[in-house]
Amino acid sequence: MSTTNQNNAISPESAWISRFAEPLDQQDGSQSSTKRALEGLYFAVKDNIDVAQVPTTAGCPDFRYTPPESAYVVNRLLEAGASLIGKTNLDQFACGLSGTRSPYGVVPNSFNP
Repeated sequence: MSTTNQNNAISPESAWISRFAEPLDQQDGSQSSTKRALEGLYFAVKDNIDVAQVPTTAGCPDFRYTPPESAYVVNRLLEAGASLIGKTNLDQFACGLSGTRSPYGVVPNSFNP
């Protein structure tokens, strides 16, 4: 994945705050032959959405905490068969407009890389 722009180069690493070595999916131990609605799809969440036992920063390292449970939306996506691949960068506390207010690097724009 190359994300460059004529004015400046944006590192693809700055898109991620946490990228998992292996996708996280619902591990219930069953080997059901029934395919779930989102089976085989991958998703990422902004780093202001909790994932159990994965640090959440909301783009502010001093705010960092590790939640004991995942957000409802994460659980629903996992239950539907989707696999979580990581947490993405954002302006601090999701309050910026330009994607430049993150200590993790400039937040890439997927519509204008």
